[in-house]
Amino acid sequence: MLDKKKLNLKARVKTVCTLFLGLVLGVAFASAVITPSHKSSSKTSTTKTTSPSTLSSKNVKNFLMAYYTRKDLGENRSRYQDYMTKNAYQNTIKTEDQPTNAVYKGFVVDQEFESADIFIDADKKQAIVTVNYVNQSLTKEDDRSTGVRQHKTATLLLTYVNENGKLKVNDIRPKKLTDNTDTQNQQNVQQERNNAPVKDDNNDIAD
Repeated sequence: MLDKKKLNLKARVKTVCTLFLGLVLGVAFASAVITPSHKSSSKTSTTKTTSPSTLSSKNVKNFLMAYYTRKDLGENRSRYQDYMTKNAYQNTIKTEDQPTNAVYKGFVVDQEFESADIFIDADKKQAIVTVNYVNQSLTKEDDRSTGVRQHKTATLLLTYVNENGKLKVNDIRPKKLTDNTDTQNQQNVQQERNNAPVKDDNNDIAD
């Protein structure tokens, strides 16, 4: 009878020890699995992002799309306003309202941005852009049935300033691109003329 009680006691102790050991191993395993996951998430949170104060082709293109895409003259003001300083926006409106430009309202419509070649000078916060766009020229005001589709190109110099941590267009000017090869050829021709020997007309006079 006594041996039976001892055996039962030993069995219970063994069971308790087994359960305790299993619990310890389970906690240790769970800790090992959770820890790497935590480290991984912390690395993700420290990933660097591009600064909004850095001039890039993307933000230049976003402005050009808003600036060149319009149903009619002035229709897109609310879209390009956010990309410009207050001074540049007001100057643009004044230019659009000039009689020489306002006369096209209702006649040059459905303008769309197509593409752009963008060259950035990050130090000067400037971009030279060559923009390709299309519009519809009407012979009768607001009559789309009289329209002719036109493909056009414009080259601009955009100057940006940092306003409240965001780069905005502060100046828009037409830009004329010159061919460096032609310029160099003209300089070479002029140099040859300057170095050419001067003819002495006195040599033609007989003694």
